[in-house]
Amino acid sequence: MCWCLARGATALCWGNWRSSAEQFASLSPTPFPTVANGLDTGIDYALDPQAGPLLEQIRAVNNGRMPDIVLVTPSKTSAMSQGLSLVGQGGTVLLFAPPPPDEVLPVLANQLFFQEITLRTSYSAGPYETRQALEMLQSGRIRSETLITHRFNLKDAAGAFRLVANPGDALKAVIMHSV
Repeated sequence: MCWCLARGATALCWGNWRSSAEQFASLSPTPFPTVANGLDTGIDYALDPQAGPLLEQIRAVNNGRMPDIVLVTPSKTSAMSQGLSLVGQGGTVLLFAPPPPDEVLPVLANQLFFQEITLRTSYSAGPYETRQALEMLQSGRIRSETLITHRFNLKDAAGAFRLVANPGDALKAVIMHSV
């Protein structure tokens, strides 16, 4: 989220199927400056996919426009398909987590060609992106402390892994040598 703002995004919408989205807002399409627990994430709108069609909610807060860039972080092909249905003409969909090897993502090739949609994948960061991220952290453009919701001692690593397996209110968990 911070990276998007640092790279020039003008509005960030967050849509989440899990109840952990409640930590960001009251789950209505209204602006909010900080998340409920006081962390400043830079998200402009929290959207609830269960409250109605997500595209309608996005258009309501984005001057009727569809997004230029859609980041899909779950590894579920249903989320990837939804990302493709939300992006506007000439937009980009970034798929960040790979699905299981036997899952197929149905894509309408016609949609990619005639709406000029770019489909990108990324599972990790290379040396260039790592250097960029480090520079943004060092300069203060990204404040990592706003994203870390849970810290664990190394001896409690098993608890950290249990948490991220079913995150609930966790946004980012960090395992440290000493807390």
